[in-house]
Amino acid sequence: MFARGSRGYIDGLYVVRNRRQDGIASRLLWRAERWARREGCVYLSLDVHADNDIAQSLYLRDDFETKRHRMTKRL
Repeated sequence: MFARGSRGYIDGLYVVRNRRQDGIASRLLWRAERWARREGCVYLSLDVHADNDIAQSLYLRDDFETKRHRMTKRL
């Protein structure tokens, strides 16, 4: 995680397969939000792969909103 101005960023979030559905990701998001608030952030942002439906549903349940789409081209 890092903060830039009024925005905190989660650079990566991964839970090993056999521990998924244990609430670990939700607790990590909660801690990230607490940290960002302490840093004076107004927003918390992250990137998620377009085909990662499980992660997207987690973030949507936690009130994250899609604000942009990043497009990538393999060179």
